[in-house]
This record gives sequence, structure tokens and C-alpha cells, in this order.
Amino acid sequence: MRRGFTLIEVLIYVAILGIAFISLMTMFNAGAQSGVIVEAQNLLLDAERTAQAILQARISTATSVTTPASGSGSTLVLASPVAAENPVTFALSGGQITMKLGAGAAAPITPADMRVTSFTVTRLSGSPAGVRVSLVTETDAGTLLIPGSVTFTTLLRYD
Repeated sequence: MRRGFTLIEVLIYVAILGIAFISLMTMFNAGAQSGVIVEAQNLLLDAERTAQAILQARISTATSVTTPASGSGSTLVLASPVAAENPVTFALSGGQITMKLGAGAAAPITPADMRVTSFTVTRLSGSPAGVRVSLVTETDAGTLLIPGSVTFTTLLRYD
């Protein structure tokens, strides 16, 4: 009558358990990395939507667009209906879009963990005239760089 396992049987069981453990850890790490990527993409989308909402609100209520007067540029200057906020200036500075109200200091409207690599404003002719804004963005998700972009057009109410 035989009792227990032989050394070879024990080694085989340990090897099988080791392979199963390594496979489970690999799947867990892949799932965790996917979660980090999805979270970074969602944060980037939220930041882009916030910047878009701020820009659209200011453009749609502006009494006029000073810069660019025509064509494209990397700065947007608006005449505000509120005298203390005149002019409203949007510009790319240090990887962030900043907004300056009147003589006040420029403040970022995009978060520090999102880099804006391109900010292009195009003045559109027509009736009514409009402004097309294009942002190219990126953020880090661990070892991966997540790109993003948003382009929108807002019609001018007063121009």
C-alpha cells in the first residue's frame, strides 16, 4: 500500500500551480493597466469638455472677436459685454489653455495633468460669422501617452 506522493509528483504539481499563478498575475496586471488607460481617457475627455464649454460660453456672449480678425491664430481675444472683463484673452501657455479677464492675471482653464500641444482658432466668415477652435491634447497613463483632440465651431451672436 502506497502512502503520499513521490518527489516527481510533488514537483509536477508545484510547476502546474506556479504556471497557473503566473497566468493569473499576468491577467490581473493587464486588467489593472486597462483600468488606468480608461480612467486617463475619461479624465482627458472631461477636461476637454470643460475647456470647450468655457470657450463656447465666452465666444457666444462676446460682443466681437478682436483676434483673429480673419484667418487663423493661436490666440483668441474677445470683447466682453462686461466692462471689467474686457478683453477676454485665451492663449496656450506652458501646455495649458489660459483665460485672462481684462487686466487680471491669466488663469488656466485646463488641468495640469492634461497637456495642450496645439490651440488653433480660425475666424469663419459668413452670416452669422463664427469661430472654429481646435485643441490637440495628451495625458499620461502610466507608461502610455493618451492623445486627444476636440474641434468645435461657435457662431457669433453680435458680430
